[in-house]
Amino acid sequence: MPSGGVRVAVNTDAALRMLRERARQFVTRGMRDCQARANDALFALVEDAADADQQSRCVDAMRAWHSSRRTVSEGFSRRVDLAFAALGDRASSQSPVEPLRLVDDEELAEMIMVDAMAAAAAAAVKQPLAELGARVTALVGVPLGVRELPLSPEFVIGAFAREIAALGVDPRARRVLLRAGEDTLLRTLPEVIDQANDLLRDLGVAMAAEPEPEPVAELARAAPEVTPGAAAGTAAGAAGSTAAEAAGSAPQAAGTPRTAASRRSASRRLLATLPPGCADPQDDHGASQELAELFGALTREPQRQGAPRRGLLARAQVALAQRGSSLASLHPLDHQLLTLVDTLFEAMASGTWMPMPLSDLLEGADVPIAELASGDPTFIDKPWHPGRRLLNEIIGAATDYLDQEGYADQALFRRAEEAIESLGRLAAEPRRLAQLLAEFVGLVEGERERTEKLAERALGEAAARERTNLAHRRVAEVLNGRLAGRSCPLALVNLLERAWCRVLFLAWFRSGEDSQQWRAAIQLLDQLLGLLGDDRPDTELVTRLWGALGERLEEIA
Repeated sequence: MPSGGVRVAVNTDAALRMLRERARQFVTRGMRDCQARANDALFALVEDAADADQQSRCVDAMRAWHSSRRTVSEGFSRRVDLAFAALGDRASSQSPVEPLRLVDDEELAEMIMVDAMAAAAAAAVKQPLAELGARVTALVGVPLGVRELPLSPEFVIGAFAREIAALGVDPRARRVLLRAGEDTLLRTLPEVIDQANDLLRDLGVAMAAEPEPEPVAELARAAPEVTPGAAAGTAAGAAGSTAAEAAGSAPQAAGTPRTAASRRSASRRLLATLPPGCADPQDDHGASQELAELFGALTREPQRQGAPRRGLLARAQVALAQRGSSLASLHPLDHQLLTLVDTLFEAMASGTWMPMPLSDLLEGADVPIAELASGDPTFIDKPWHPGRRLLNEIIGAATDYLDQEGYADQALFRRAEEAIESLGRLAAEPRRLAQLLAEFVGLVEGERERTEKLAERALGEAAARERTNLAHRRVAEVLNGRLAGRSCPLALVNLLERAWCRVLFLAWFRSGEDSQQWRAAIQLLDQLLGLLGDDRPDTELVTRLWGALGERLEEIA
């Protein structure tokens, strides 16, 4: 075993390839664990959102992460591969320097957070990391900085952070994803560094003279002082802005009577439609009580199977008439609200694009939607309201993922039906609405992944069938082209049509037209047919040919 500073002749490229394979295994396993951790963390982030705006951005981040997890993993793995390729390039002894640029407060806080993570992880593996750096330096013959070593904590968390930044999601979601990377990638990194050291030691790579240490210790000492302050400042700013928004437009708190809530405030868009001199809706408690009773009567209305659809306004008119009232007795704001919801659902019901599952789901959704809009005016004013987003998610899921037959038995349909029924009851509970939205988005993402896997399998089966047909056609062309017009013994014809055709088929199917296996099978066939014209074939040639034929036939036996 070499020791001291003596260099041993080692194939640098081979050693780097072996290190890279270990790194790839680490990335694959680490990203699988990271994805599971990030999924749970993002779901919790959506549930804990302070308001509808923040919750909407968190849902967008969760959706972006679900759709880009494979891209992030592949990009991270590509960065590791490129870093090892750069190590093997002796000419590039210096890594490119990134240009200076301005950063905002959020990005600066993330950079400090990433540096702190790297410093803490590097402090835990200081000795084995220094040993690995010295061995890789000796291997490539070029002094390396700690950020150039693909298995250093600085490189790993830095490369992961760059892939996360490319998603363009909300800063809170990016920090959650970075924490998931710290808990999975950096936590398992010490084991990988030890394996890399063992590998290079077994290959006889001795440590070069120890390079001057980078200021990791200083960074580790500074990080605890800087990070909490920056994090506290960021959190305080976020809390301040959230409190300001909540003070200005806070939805009704849980436990507050619905009648008071529905008249406390109103949609700005609906208020703009009121005629001049109309009574202030906040003071009209009688109208509020009448609307609440109307929603109760519509909710209790029995379902009429097979009957033509009646709009919300028509049903409301009947329900009010049974109590000796009419639509004209409602406050103009409430009348406008009912008209808006009725118009929306009438337009959807009359559309030829609507599939049957969605039609059944929306059959009784107009009352919960109207009830929700009356209890929370931001439902109409804000596109990112969790109730509106939930309705959009349900429409998209029913259109994309529900089959035309047997859809009522699918879990996705039942969950969508329960969500619609809950909309009216949850008008006073925005956090529960946000949780309901997050749960449904998670269910839809699971259905999407299942559908993609089924589609992949179907495409694979179709491709296999197509390749099988091509292989059969190509084998038939070869045999027909060589046997046409020939007078061959029956035994030879049986051999070719029942046995050798399988050799040809497998050679083409597995390896293709240009492969050595296909060409060798064709050559043996031509040699066999060539013996038919010899009155006295060479005995040695026949023996060798028969042995080769036997070997190929045994492979398919």
